[in-house]
Amino acid sequence: QGTSLGLLLLPIGILAVINYYNKGLIDVKVVGVMAIAFVLGGFLGSKIALMLSEAALKKIFAIVLFYTGFKMLGFDLIAFIANGIKRIF
Repeated sequence: QGTSLGLLLLPIGILAVINYYNKGLIDVKVVGVMAIAFVLGGFLGSKIALMLSEAALKKIFAIVLFYTGFKMLGFDLIAFIANGIKRIF
C-alpha cells in the first residue's frame, strides 16, 4: 500500500500541480490549509490503520464504501436507518 502510494504521489502529483499553478488555477492559501490537514490525516490515519487488524480494516472500508455508495445514489443513510429503527419500535 505505502510503496504504490509513494511511487504515484511524487511524479504524478508534482507535475499536475505545476501545470495547474502555471494556469493560475490554484488557490495557494487553500492548498496550504489542505496540505496541513492531509499531512495530519495521513499521519494519524496510518497510525490507526497499523493498530487495527486486517479484518477490522476491511470491515471499516466496507462500511465507508457502502455509506458513500448510498449517498451517491441520493439516499440519506442516517435518516433511512433512523426511520427503520422507528418502525421497529
